[in-house]
Amino acid sequence: MKIMVLGCGLTGALLARDLDSQGHTVTVVDRDRASFLRLGDGFGGQVIVGTCIDQDILRRAGATDADAVLVVTGSDQTNLMAAQLVTKGFRAKKVVVRVKDPEYRWAYQDGGFEIICPTAVTADLCLANLKGD
Repeated sequence: MKIMVLGCGLTGALLARDLDSQGHTVTVVDRDRASFLRLGDGFGGQVIVGTCIDQDILRRAGATDADAVLVVTGSDQTNLMAAQLVTKGFRAKKVVVRVKDPEYRWAYQDGGFEIICPTAVTADLCLANLKGD
């Protein structure tokens, strides 16, 4: 699969390394060149320095024919804007976006992309573990 990872923080780098090691074609976009150091020497994918809400950067990264786009920058607002761009502007087949604020989960649930909210997932797991006692 051809997969774009937008954001190369801890989560983005982990995803990119794992996907690359599984044989996928991976392109990572981040505005901070130093963030690509997290990928390590063995990373075989492509890296692009730029913001993931720039259509030219997204086009250069392969948004026109990506099988999946994982949007995991550190900003909920940037993530949601990028998800909208690749979903509506580039017609990406599969878009998964991380948002930290649970309120965004509800506001954008019909945006044509999947939203993962680690804050809500963590809260749900904590509550489930309390019930298991």
